Amino acid sequence: MAKFGTEMWGLHMQFNYSSSELSSMKMVRSLVLLTALLTACVPLAKAQWSSATATFYGGANGAGTMGGACGYGNLYNAGYGVNNAALSSALFNDGASCGQCYTITCDTSRPGGQWCKSGYSITVTATNLCPPNYALPSDNGGWCNPPRQHFDMSQPAWEHIGVYQGGIIPVQYQRVKCSRTGGVRFVINGCNYFELVNIQNLAGSGSVGAAWIKGTNTGWIQMSRNWGANWQSNAALVGQGLSFAITSTAHFELVNIQNLAGSSSIGAAWIKGTNTGWIQMSRNWGANWQSNAALVTQGLSFAITTTGGQYIEFHDVAPASWLFS
Repeated sequence: MAKFGTEMWGLHMQFNYSSSELSSMKMVRSLVLLTALLTACVPLAKAQWSSATATFYGGANGAGTMGGACGYGNLYNAGYGVNNAALSSALFNDGASCGQCYTITCDTSRPGGQWCKSGYSITVTATNLCPPNYALPSDNGGWCNPPRQHFDMSQPAWEHIGVYQGGIIPVQYQRVKCSRTGGVRFVINGCNYFELVNIQNLAGSGSVGAAWIKGTNTGWIQMSRNWGANWQSNAALVGQGLSFAITSTAHFELVNIQNLAGSSSIGAAWIKGTNTGWIQMSRNWGANWQSNAALVTQGLSFAITTTGGQYIEFHDVAPASWLFS
């Protein structure tokens, strides 16, 4: 019996196949068991702690952190408040990380650890970019230079884990689920033929992976990221009621591939929904491969290339009827 299961913030989806059913799918011996963890949240719930450094800005009340490269403006109105941080470009990901949440704790085991408030941690939201400063070396002032992973936190958030006189501290961080209140917020700017929509206060993953807009007299129109958390549409929608749809970055598939026969390992992997072509996956960690596609309610097929050069396809591994329950 092969079992396919997933968890999504405590929701569980599972479907089982007998040996005869697997045989009818023409599953070849090369892959005895394919366990598909179709989840937005496993990488967050099981995220490993990573090393970084942290400084602070914005003044004792955090007022100087308002605005920023995500376009949120007043962070209190946007739902984020003072527990926020500007991310180095290595973490900011051209704005795709806007709204994501990180739990940060000071690392007493590394140089600079004497400035830690041991045993404390703080969860912050990514609201800004900490730009590189190539005029300074990365280990002496150019804290946000690539490829450094660095958080320039609001001063009140930073002082929860560090002693003010230290200025910069070594930290450990992990991405976590965002808890929000008040619902998703849409701030609309633009002109007669252009909509620029800033999407705020998203719970769960915290960040937006795709967005659509719909006027009273139109169908759904896919938007594109303009900058930060701003999404644009080049449609003439003035005078129409507006609706929005979003896919959070939490919608992706994490697939663990096991029991590959022979001495080869997985060199590349693809996933295919009923309504899509083959989508190349990237290695997340270990034997886990991820896709940033929204494939819920679609039948799933998989393909792999082994390091030995063999290409294998596995069709209809998951039925289109699977649902989170």
